[in-house]
Amino acid sequence: MEIAGYSYTFSPITAAKLVDHPQINRWYSGRGMKSLEMYDLWIKHDAEIQIIIDALGSEDMQVCVCDVECHVVSRNPDARKAGTDKFHQRPAVANKLAVPIVLILPYLPNWNRDFRAQKCQEWLATAIEQSLLAQNSTVKP
Repeated sequence: MEIAGYSYTFSPITAAKLVDHPQINRWYSGRGMKSLEMYDLWIKHDAEIQIIIDALGSEDMQVCVCDVECHVVSRNPDARKAGTDKFHQRPAVANKLAVPIVLILPYLPNWNRDFRAQKCQEWLATAIEQSLLAQNSTVKP
């Protein structure tokens, strides 16, 4: 079994500034770990992808899963559509990093507003179905 590090653990100290991917990799590598999760929200632009790839290579590490925060659980249909669009666009970033798994973060609703789990699951299912349809329609034989 391999244990992976969780880059999101660094969020309290990185939220207000640019994420230092090489520093996170060095921190986990220094503890003998060779695999980590990558938080999609922290990958702001394509140039950062090469920085991440170089940092992984220098520490002989890999990304085992990429979290994609989509916010598809919302009463607002426009917010759900924007989240669904992101849902089927951002896995391309994971592909560039050779990440085998994309973890969907559908967003947690404010339970004080009387959300029901069934409604949240319906919104998530719709996003998944629409995203899979979009992915399949772009696949060329």
